[in-house]
Amino acid sequence: MADRAVYPIADMLTAQENELPIPEVKEYEPKVKHYSKVLNALHVHSWVPMYINYDSFSASRGDYFYESGCLGGTVFFQNLTGNLSGSLGVSWHTDMVDSTKTRAGFHARVKYSGQYPVFDFALDVGDRNRAKIGYAYVMDSDSVYVKSDPMMVGTYIGGAAGVSVPLNFSSGGYDRMVKPYAKLTMSNDVFGEAFGFCKQDGTQVGYTDLATGEHGRWFHPNWFYRVGVEAWSKRDVALSALMPKFGIGGDIAYGSSAFGPSVFMSLYGYLPGLTGMQGMKLSLDAQSALVYDGHLFMPDGGSKGYMLPINPWAYGFEDLSPRGFDNTSIPAVLNLLSPFALRLSFDYAIPFLSVDYAPGSAFYLRNFELNPFADCTLFSVNDRNMLYSAGADLIMRFEKLLFISNTLRLGLRTAYLGGSKSIMDGLNLSSPLYFGFVAGTEF
Repeated sequence: MADRAVYPIADMLTAQENELPIPEVKEYEPKVKHYSKVLNALHVHSWVPMYINYDSFSASRGDYFYESGCLGGTVFFQNLTGNLSGSLGVSWHTDMVDSTKTRAGFHARVKYSGQYPVFDFALDVGDRNRAKIGYAYVMDSDSVYVKSDPMMVGTYIGGAAGVSVPLNFSSGGYDRMVKPYAKLTMSNDVFGEAFGFCKQDGTQVGYTDLATGEHGRWFHPNWFYRVGVEAWSKRDVALSALMPKFGIGGDIAYGSSAFGPSVFMSLYGYLPGLTGMQGMKLSLDAQSALVYDGHLFMPDGGSKGYMLPINPWAYGFEDLSPRGFDNTSIPAVLNLLSPFALRLSFDYAIPFLSVDYAPGSAFYLRNFELNPFADCTLFSVNDRNMLYSAGADLIMRFEKLLFISNTLRLGLRTAYLGGSKSIMDGLNLSSPLYFGFVAGTEF
């Protein structure tokens, strides 16, 4: 039987294999080194060729689906363990005070969620000059108002530190969260405990300190702290949709600054749209000063005494101005001169034109989105006032753009701006039409 079951070729190959020398394999021992959390923190995963003012507090509430953008650049980073993330950005835009000049700014955002509680940090440098803020007394009309002027020396530096405890109760396709939080904001703007004597047109002619009655100003750094609780319950968003079909959320907070204590309240809800992919959002935001001096209003001659645009978050209050008033003095006017402000907002999301266009590996345009919106803000400066805006965002949704592998939304915002005649006249807008860039990212 052995003679019949002979396989010469297989036996020959087996013999050759047995004659091969066995190589000597050296044992490899990798070097063990300490893992540096600092050196491994800045792993850039996405970038955008424009500056996006992305903030984790507003993003969790979903105030606006898209943040306003400007010329510049933004990079997003995250460490290998996923518990530290943030962004670094550079902005380039028209000077807020002198429209014939341009200004550059540096911006940083960092969030650490490795342990309870979660920490958030923010830093903004540049964008404008430092500002000095104080009360101005108009002798002709016997009235007092808040006056802010750019300082000739020094650039703006502002920072914020926040802490929150997110409590997740999600289940059954619903995203549920309760999040107590606290936030401290400071800047190198200064607040003066002094009166500046002004003429009717806002020209300053002298000043005195309230405490001593002597000439001279006592200035203090501008600061703000805020404590509150936000919560929401909403359906998980389908991949083909932009908003949850149903949901409700809110935020209530107490804050205090050099201008006194205040309260803030926000309430929003989601409803289905006309089709399965469409959706709508209704929002109500309100804030009120708890201590207010009824004599703190602007002079009868107009708003010449206060027209300096200032980032609202530098004071810690919410920006309740309608969309499109970003680069005007309205956000600061609402924060400093109005004891109460209320904003109603309507958003509608319409994804359309699924092009799925990918001519190469570095470009993939998925679809377009049209998002009509309307805002109306009620506030009180001397008298009851109203501002409104109505417009739409036209968005292109990219799933890949050059080296950006995350979902990126880029587009244009156009809006019609209107409101009370006294306020609109003081703004001196060249046109009631607003045009700007918007952007959004998904990680």
